Amino acid sequence: MQTLKQTRTARRRILSLPLALTLVIGLLTLAPLTAFAASSITYVSVGGTQYNATVDQPSSAHADWDWDTDTNTFTLTGNITANGIQFTGGTGDVTFVVNGTRSVVGGIESQVGKLTLSGTNTPVLNVSRTGVDPVLLANSIDISGLTINVDATNYSIAVATNNGNFTMSSGTLNLSSTDNTANGLVISGDITISGGTIQTDGTKTIAGAAVQANGDINISGAATINVKSTGGAGIEARKSLTISGGVVTAEGFRAISAANDIDISGNSTVNATGTGTNASGIFAGSNITIKDASKVTTTGADTGHALSAAAGTGDVSISGGAVVTTNSAAGAGVLAKNITVDGTGTTLTAQTGTAIDARGDVTVSGGATVTGASGATVVNLRGADAQTVTVDGSDSKIEAAGTGTAIDASRAKGAVTVNVIHTGAINATGGTAVVGTVVVGTVTVTGDGTGSVTDANGTTNPIGLPGAPTNVTATAGNARATVTFDAPANDGGAEITLYTATSNPDGITATDTEPSITVTGLTNGTEYTFTVTATNDAGTSEPSEVSNPVTPRSASSGGCDAGAGLMALAALALLGANRSGKGR
Repeated sequence: MQTLKQTRTARRRILSLPLALTLVIGLLTLAPLTAFAASSITYVSVGGTQYNATVDQPSSAHADWDWDTDTNTFTLTGNITANGIQFTGGTGDVTFVVNGTRSVVGGIESQVGKLTLSGTNTPVLNVSRTGVDPVLLANSIDISGLTINVDATNYSIAVATNNGNFTMSSGTLNLSSTDNTANGLVISGDITISGGTIQTDGTKTIAGAAVQANGDINISGAATINVKSTGGAGIEARKSLTISGGVVTAEGFRAISAANDIDISGNSTVNATGTGTNASGIFAGSNITIKDASKVTTTGADTGHALSAAAGTGDVSISGGAVVTTNSAAGAGVLAKNITVDGTGTTLTAQTGTAIDARGDVTVSGGATVTGASGATVVNLRGADAQTVTVDGSDSKIEAAGTGTAIDASRAKGAVTVNVIHTGAINATGGTAVVGTVVVGTVTVTGDGTGSVTDANGTTNPIGLPGAPTNVTATAGNARATVTFDAPANDGGAEITLYTATSNPDGITATDTEPSITVTGLTNGTEYTFTVTATNDAGTSEPSEVSNPVTPRSASSGGCDAGAGLMALAALALLGANRSGKGR
């Protein structure tokens, strides 16, 4: 049975249920008023008149536009002839829908969240603004499914964000400047373009940057970019630039540039033309990567370089069937520290000027080809330290055209090694041979006997140093050791004529033409190890790995060799026989 206290507690619980249900129902009733309240944006200003953004503004009241507070959607159904459109106060994102072909004079500005522009009925939005303020301005902007024609004046900006990003997936954005002074698309964050078209008007030119992001720029998919600047960058990323699809054409001082890396992939097509004094076609503050069958044509103006990786301190990698074509009047096609051109179908072709200006190493491999302009140098070496040019693999080539030089090392400040291996080739059939056949300067030309170097005087097959012998084993004798080993797998393209074994300690050496060497003159009781080198017509290999340790010993100390042991046993047997005869 329950106690009186338990009974009273149960009654309280039962009595509290209606009150709890009432509170829950009340909260559910109020919820739509809080979670789904009218727009948190305060004002919508259209044509100079300010409206309360928390109240619906149907098109029946305003013939040219409609404001829906439930979705924060502004629909433009007519033309705004002055003072533009502004969204101010509060917070929230705005969806801006263009119905048909419409015009807004005075610009569109959102001081709240993201501005998303789209449309219906083949939408076209013509928007302009005079003065120094941006024509289209918001915290961040997204464009899809409509054509927007933006015209700016007085050194202003056509499209800008305050502190956010710009995205575009479809549609067309046309940038122009009536007085030829303004900037184009200038974004404080990142730019992401996955589709659609962005272009500049050739008759109303952009004087500043055509497309500029304070962050990263990412271009992909079926995007098409065709922009020109008469005084600034065509496309400029203050961080990194990635093009992984689409067609990109840019013209300007540093037509395409990034403060960090530039990565071009995904079968992209890129055309970059530098304009102005010493202008580069493509410039990265760090490294440049071009791959995946992408096609890049780039031109440097005056002494500017067609493709520059941090003015010679960054690296350039071209691979995966990419096709790169360069033009440069007095600069280089590719200026970088280390340059790699790799893979079947991968080509780097200079139509004018030097193809490569390298401050580090150059590698052409996997069937890639580097071709110079007629009469020009293909590879120019200007490093402060030792440099190596490697041409490795079947169909891998460095080819000079006309009377051009394949490799010029005359301005290199360190030792230069040109290594032609695995049927790679360096060709300069009409060039002038100075030192090292097609190489100008003090260099060493090496190979494995399968590569070829051709100039006007004929073809040679450079050889190189052999590899080191392997599996070195030592066996001790009396003041001597026998050292056996395997010949190196790589003979450097020439017959090995000598092997040399060296002891440690004492540095005692012995030689032979076969892979077994007897080293004499050792000190009994001293532990020795040995290394072996191989020599061909190109020189001597690196030493082998160290052999096992051995300690030579004399016959009396138990270190005799097999012959001495047998002689000792025979003497003992004879001595025993003599003693046995005397005892009879």
